[in-house]
Amino acid sequence: PLPMPSTSAPAEEAAEPGRAGESFSGVVPSEKPVNSIPGCRDSDFSFTTHPKNRPTHVVPKPTGGTARCKTMRLVLKRWTVERCHDSCCHFHTAVASVGEVLELLFDEPCDPLFSPLPEQCRKCLCMNTSPACMLCGHINQGAS
Repeated sequence: PLPMPSTSAPAEEAAEPGRAGESFSGVVPSEKPVNSIPGCRDSDFSFTTHPKNRPTHVVPKPTGGTARCKTMRLVLKRWTVERCHDSCCHFHTAVASVGEVLELLFDEPCDPLFSPLPEQCRKCLCMNTSPACMLCGHINQGAS
């Protein structure tokens, strides 16, 4: 139980900490740490488990292969690579150049703060900077 302010002081004084006649020090004495009390961690009154305090962030679903291929085609159109005359076409020459880029990226140091963009398209599952998808054009309704 919490110590109560002294009843010898008027109610106005008891409501204001630090006033004369108040015995509550602000420190709650405890015999056991709160985490050692059985059932405390899963209490219905927990700040972290109460439904109104659950995070609103939804974990994105993995982007499918078709959307990743379409996105890669958009990237490849932004590159100029030397044409390989042994290749069947310039498209497949550009695709082959992705291997070189991957080797360079794998040689880079780890990036523990790397994350996808914040908005996920509900139609194609690509990640975007806004509710409007840059790949399929879908606009998420009710998006933040």
